[in-house]
Amino acid sequence: MPKDELQLFWQALDHAISGGGSLAAGGNGIASSAVLSHSIANVLRLLILTGVRRSEAAEMRWDQIDGDRWTIPETKNGKSHIVTLHPLALSLLKRQRILSESNYAFESTSKPGSPITGDAITRALERVRLKYCAEIERFSPHDLRRSVATGCAEYLDAPERLIELLLNHVPRDRLIRTYQVGQRAEKLRNLFLYWGDFIEQNVTKFSDVRADNVIQIKFGQN
Repeated sequence: MPKDELQLFWQALDHAISGGGSLAAGGNGIASSAVLSHSIANVLRLLILTGVRRSEAAEMRWDQIDGDRWTIPETKNGKSHIVTLHPLALSLLKRQRILSESNYAFESTSKPGSPITGDAITRALERVRLKYCAEIERFSPHDLRRSVATGCAEYLDAPERLIELLLNHVPRDRLIRTYQVGQRAEKLRNLFLYWGDFIEQNVTKFSDVRADNVIQIKFGQN
């Protein structure tokens, strides 16, 4: 998805959570006329900000977060993955603290104490698309992950090997594996933050969901 479609979808999420039961109206985040809950809207935003897999976002636990570091203990490739959370993502999670009373950041509204399901995220995404941005070709949560990769390459000019690390892909090339060991932490952290800045400045400009603080960072600088 190009940035104009990401912007349209982000705005659609704002519209989709409005209604009589919204937080602003004193409800618990599930509006009577809403298309989806605040929690599912926030988990979709988190996918855009981090590029993580649908299941990883849905099963995020509070004890996995330390400051702006989110450690996913086990991923699809069997390895842990450290995600740097942009201030905008931290703002979303701050709101989730009000909504979730369990160990999970994105607690199910139908099954308290359990995380929302990946299928629920996919169904909600399609409801939002059909109601607010049907002009966008049908897409899935995994397509949001692809959009992060494409955006990092197209808009940030990030190197492919670093984007692979952001997505937590196992590099096949020996040179990439060496790069991962030698320069992973700082370069990868910068890419997460710079991508978050890009979303903040180009996608969320008309949204009510903004970061409490904004980090300005130039990619490639230490």
